[in-house]
Amino acid sequence: MDKVTAHLSFDYRGQSHEMSAELVLADCLWSSADDVLDVPRLIADANGVDVWSYEFEIMQQSEVWFDGAQGLASVFVQDGRFDVASYRAAWQQQVDAMLSPEWHASIAGNADWQICLQQAVRQAWLQGYAAGRADADPGAKTPENR
Repeated sequence: MDKVTAHLSFDYRGQSHEMSAELVLADCLWSSADDVLDVPRLIADANGVDVWSYEFEIMQQSEVWFDGAQGLASVFVQDGRFDVASYRAAWQQQVDAMLSPEWHASIAGNADWQICLQQAVRQAWLQGYAAGRADADPGAKTPENR
């Protein structure tokens, strides 16, 4: 699983604050069409900060740094910076390779890979289904809120 920890520090009401959040990239990166992560908002959500507060406005002006990267993300975090655009391109290359007939042929005899693939496809389907249901009817029962 691709993860990275985002940090920021700021002063608010005469006190120094340092906040962080572990970002599971599959959950947060694809929520926008561009290569921008709204990291201050993600950190605020993880730390219980109201996004309509003055504290959040200060957070938005603070410098963000990254560490603790895992998976593919570890290649794209250097000197506290996360190259989101390059990560997204590399991730897309992996997905394209997984969709290729050659890749499927290479795992055809490997039961462990087949089980992992089935679980990943099922999870992706459930997430897509839930997102579609939520868009169509915000109060609808989905597999996650039954």
